[in-house]
Amino acid sequence: MIDLSSLQSLQTPNRTNSRVDFNMTGGGQILLDSLTSITGPGQARFNVTSGSFALGALENAAHMGVFLGTNASFDAPSLTQVTGNGLELSLASGSTFEAGALASANNLRFTSFENGSSFIAPNLTELTSSTVNLSPGRTFTTGLLTNINNTLFGVEGGVEFGVVSGHIGATSLSTTGRTSATVMSSSGTGSLLDMSSLQSWNANAGNPGFDYVQSVNATSSGVIDLSSLQSLQTPNRTNSRVDFNASAGGIIDLSSINSITGPGQARFNILGGGEIRFGNLEVSGNTRIIVADVTSVFNVQGSLFMSGPSSVNVGTGGTITLNTHFTFDYTDETRLQMQSGRLNMVGGGFSFLEVGGLDAGAVFDPGVNGNFGIGQLVLGADGNEKFVQLIDVFDNGNRVGGTPGTEALYLYGLGGPAGLVLESGSTLNINNINVYVAVDGVMVHLNSLFTSGQTMITYGDGFILLPSPGAAGMLALGALVLGRRRREAVRPTV
Repeated sequence: MIDLSSLQSLQTPNRTNSRVDFNMTGGGQILLDSLTSITGPGQARFNVTSGSFALGALENAAHMGVFLGTNASFDAPSLTQVTGNGLELSLASGSTFEAGALASANNLRFTSFENGSSFIAPNLTELTSSTVNLSPGRTFTTGLLTNINNTLFGVEGGVEFGVVSGHIGATSLSTTGRTSATVMSSSGTGSLLDMSSLQSWNANAGNPGFDYVQSVNATSSGVIDLSSLQSLQTPNRTNSRVDFNASAGGIIDLSSINSITGPGQARFNILGGGEIRFGNLEVSGNTRIIVADVTSVFNVQGSLFMSGPSSVNVGTGGTITLNTHFTFDYTDETRLQMQSGRLNMVGGGFSFLEVGGLDAGAVFDPGVNGNFGIGQLVLGADGNEKFVQLIDVFDNGNRVGGTPGTEALYLYGLGGPAGLVLESGSTLNINNINVYVAVDGVMVHLNSLFTSGQTMITYGDGFILLPSPGAAGMLALGALVLGRRRREAVRPTV
């Protein structure tokens, strides 16, 4: 036994990686009954290989480490805050770290957090610049966390954490103190990182002198719920990014996002069966949407409008699922690359679809980088009757003489499957706009299927409507209604 029971304060070394170690092994004890504060950049480390150890008077610490052996325990019942270089924990199986009065902690990190170990801080509400990765069998107890700035969270193996577990209540997140980092991750069936209380996120770390990427990763059927997030501030550097990556069945819910600002890029990567969900989305800034493959889905539960330097790239068989309108204002065909992908318009009701292609006739290659075409357009696949009207509201650089209605729609097919599928009694109103559809390896001029005087024909399990030339006013009506709906809707700027 070593008796330091009158020691009240400890000043650690001036170097962050230097330490003062208190080692208790083989039943040995060090008495520190009066220690109330630990200050300094260096670490005070408490190594307890077995048994129990307590710092009953400790109230604050600037840099502390607690390393516990199997079934060992550490208790600091009066500790209220950990500041500075923070709290480093190594918790072996069955060990417990407890700090019942701890209200705020900075730079909490786990060197080891083994199965059966516990972190217990039921009054902790501020957890900043920390890293918390949770696997099954670990107990992580806090109060309702209302300040999580610069903290990284991850779950795996079916763990549910966040709003759903009563841990997260923060409405804003700042990661301005981070550069490249995985800010949120969820991996494995049943895993849920529920951050649905967040309404804003600032990822602008200023100008550190190099480019960086902050990411949100949902993989292997893991789910990340950011359904209340409305605004994202991207990095200050043009080539720095915030990436949202959904892969292998992972899902990211961003259904309330309506503002993405800043010079840096927001990139949405969907691959290997991943899905990212949005509500109404207007993409106009430095934003990239990449839907990599046939099992991946970019799910827009409202309307999608794209313009400016933004871009969409849908890989072979990848899907954009859309409930309402799809419009775009581009003159560069490389900004909208959907010629190998699928646009699935669902949800029933009435929708508009912008066209922008050069009318080169019934050819498979108009020679203009995909020509704003789509691999396959599907209406009503969800069992709800859909009515979609084609419009040419924006001059996408391919109008004949600048005349509205002279741009065309090309539906190239998916290397076998036809370019147009109508289900559930759905109707496509081609609105006197030329449409070219791949059918059995042949590019068909859809308008030519109508005989003189015919305005509607059956097609698949639905109908195609070709208004008489006198009904061309429908185009203007479509533009009017679309403009009104866009004004009435929440107008995201992405």
